[in-house]
Amino acid sequence: MTISIPGIRNEHGATTADVVAEQIALCKANLLTIDKVAVFRKPREKRDEINRRLRGCHDFMGMAGSRKFGCLYREVNLDPEAALVCEHAIPVTALVSLYESNIPFEELVFYPVALISRVSDQRFGRLGLTKSGHDLQRPFLRYDIAEIEIETHFGEKISCKDWTMSDHWKLVEKTPEIALIRTQVLRKINEG
Repeated sequence: MTISIPGIRNEHGATTADVVAEQIALCKANLLTIDKVAVFRKPREKRDEINRRLRGCHDFMGMAGSRKFGCLYREVNLDPEAALVCEHAIPVTALVSLYESNIPFEELVFYPVALISRVSDQRFGRLGLTKSGHDLQRPFLRYDIAEIEIETHFGEKISCKDWTMSDHWKLVEKTPEIALIRTQVLRKINEG
């Protein structure tokens, strides 16, 4: 199984980076509107918007929904015929909290997502690790606890216990498809 970023179909000739940058801009604009308009559920509305846009960006990059082959990581010996899940190594609720603590949205979009079997995903639930057990510096620590083996899209097995965010960013840079999208998104954000 190799990495595959799905194409974007639209009449304007947009690239994946264009659509991801637009999602980021929409999120930031919507957060300003929520700040101005929301009274009763402001924090919840803001968290929901961040969550929705992060998942939207991942969907456009093939890391969510039915387009699942853009993930940089996958479970070792994954059966492509089995039910598969794109699982955020750091749960989205934690990513939302990171955004609230001033980690840029355009960075969070490129945090690790792994393609795993639904059976392995359910193991997180049974072990109480769905939204806990993660480590911000060692994003696959929950996988080590759940005994789920992970490899990069290059087929290199990683140590879930020891793999760091620094290792992740090196993998992003070594992956031309994702590195290009990231470079283009950052350029668009800085120009906008």
